[in-house]
Amino acid sequence: MIRYTTLALAISLLTAGCSRSSEAPPSDTATPAPGSSTSPAAAPVSPTPDAAVSPAAASPSAAAPPAAAPAAGPASAPPSGPIPLPVTAAVALVGATPTTITFDGAVVVDPAVRFQVDVAVPLVDARLALVDSADAMVAAVESHEIGASWSRFTLAPGAPLRPGTTYSLRLDGAAEREAHDSDGRAYQIVVWRIRTSGEPPPPEPPAPKKRRGR
Repeated sequence: MIRYTTLALAISLLTAGCSRSSEAPPSDTATPAPGSSTSPAAAPVSPTPDAAVSPAAASPSAAAPPAAAPAAGPASAPPSGPIPLPVTAAVALVGATPTTITFDGAVVVDPAVRFQVDVAVPLVDARLALVDSADAMVAAVESHEIGASWSRFTLAPGAPLRPGTTYSLRLDGAAEREAHDSDGRAYQIVVWRIRTSGEPPPPEPPAPKKRRGR
């Protein structure tokens, strides 16, 4: 009886030990809930000693110094000599009929002619004159008008010009060689070639020589 009791106790202890060894050991890691994801924690980043940032790069408002403006050049000097005269009109008038005078060759006009020249500056020292082939001035009546920004000159010969003869109409200075405006600027002399229509008269016969008395 005692032997059967001891055997039963040994079998009970053996059964309890086998059941205890079949259980899984407990885990320290918590099991995540279904549907949730876990990521490993990021390791802390330690600053690198070599990655030094300069003050200029760290400040976004720091800008490069502005470039120096170019130095202004010297003011342009006024012209040293006479400048071209801005002629706006030059005509030869016979009655009320005008004929434009140009610079490309002699303009043929009637001997009973008068002249008018307009310029785009107020000339205070200027004259319009007519000279013959020997550079002798032809007797004429000259007048001029001066506005704020213009001048007009007229010339009427005192008598009809010689037919078939070449003349020069010249606009130059009255007191000096060149004409001047109200600001003192000098202008180049302007010359037009004029030729009267018709045939020139025959040359005058030479005066008879006086005979010496014996």
